[in-house]
Amino acid sequence: MKPTREVTIATQTTNPREQRWVSLELREDGAIQMFTSDVSQTALATWGREDYDFWVIIPPEAISLLAFELLRERFAGRAGATDELREFCKAGNIAHEWQSYP
Repeated sequence: MKPTREVTIATQTTNPREQRWVSLELREDGAIQMFTSDVSQTALATWGREDYDFWVIIPPEAISLLAFELLRERFAGRAGATDELREFCKAGNIAHEWQSYP
């Protein structure tokens, strides 16, 4: 499945034969995939190959719960959480609605 949005979120190079990178994809069907590729002597010793890939796919129907849990974790204990979330949405061009009373 072709990603609609993809970004590398982490890279690690210990030496030319020990490398790992992590990507995040928003897929066409609305799923999110986090993918890690590991090229290392550890992978060779464990799997008999220098390269080892693994990933987690969150299906579209679980994205709301994932978002809820990530927001809870990120903003717990922060009195400015609502303002921070608004700014985060603005910076990421994420649709949101801000309201206040009165």
